[in-house]
Amino acid sequence: MTINGQEIPSPMTPIQKGYIEIGIIERMASARMVTELKAMKVQHTITYKGLRAASFAIFKVPYLSGETVAYVDDEENEYQMKIRALKYSTVRINSDHKQNVTVVLEEV
Repeated sequence: MTINGQEIPSPMTPIQKGYIEIGIIERMASARMVTELKAMKVQHTITYKGLRAASFAIFKVPYLSGETVAYVDDEENEYQMKIRALKYSTVRINSDHKQNVTVVLEEV
């Protein structure tokens, strides 16, 4: 798995892969709700128990800048994605280590 050509560590837990539906919801004259589907986006959630500073920076820099990244998943599929969420906690003893890191990637 890579982000912008940089190898990322493999998580201990499986990557959660899902789809996001983008559509318009309208109420018809008969009071029924109708959803017009516009697009489907791929969303991947990667969870790590812990990361070192160098590995964490691979996710942190594009997240803070909001730039699009080239992501290759574990099945060798290529996507253009943005990092939408980056949740983590810092280890008290060594602040360079991050624990319970959750990265949410969403297709552009």
